[in-house]
Amino acid sequence: MLLVALLPFGCGAPGDGEQDPLRDRAAPIASQVNVTASDLSGAWVVTEGAGGARAGTTLDFLPGPNGALALQRDGAAPAELIAQGDGRWRLDDARTGLQAGPFWVLWMDADARTAAIGRPDGAFGWVMERPGKGGADRRAAARDILTWFGYDPTRLEEVVE
Repeated sequence: MLLVALLPFGCGAPGDGEQDPLRDRAAPIASQVNVTASDLSGAWVVTEGAGGARAGTTLDFLPGPNGALALQRDGAAPAELIAQGDGRWRLDDARTGLQAGPFWVLWMDADARTAAIGRPDGAFGWVMERPGKGGADRRAAARDILTWFGYDPTRLEEVVE
């Protein structure tokens, strides 16, 4: 039996001018505390997303010192994700096309094949999978997590297979 520990719920503050957030900021939100940089390291593809990482976006996470990661989006110059602990990082650089600020892993399956990624203010949210390791059941679970944390699933663009 897998037990997933979540941080206590905390609502995010409004984002940097985000006019139409993807989530209801009054909904509870938490990150998955046991996710590390090594869990995220490697290649991923966004299968459903909105707010900067649309469906089909490729993401490469490269490990750095002290739990940091370099995030490379669609082969562009990488930007640093600074470790905050407990499944949370901070993006200080908008080179990825994402708004600088929090970067949270909301859920990841036990084998690090599928993950739900988001931001408390609702500036972005997506489901991502390892290339060639997709699974409809895990995608559905990730989508359910996003919905539970207040994301509007009708706003997520999906990869058409």
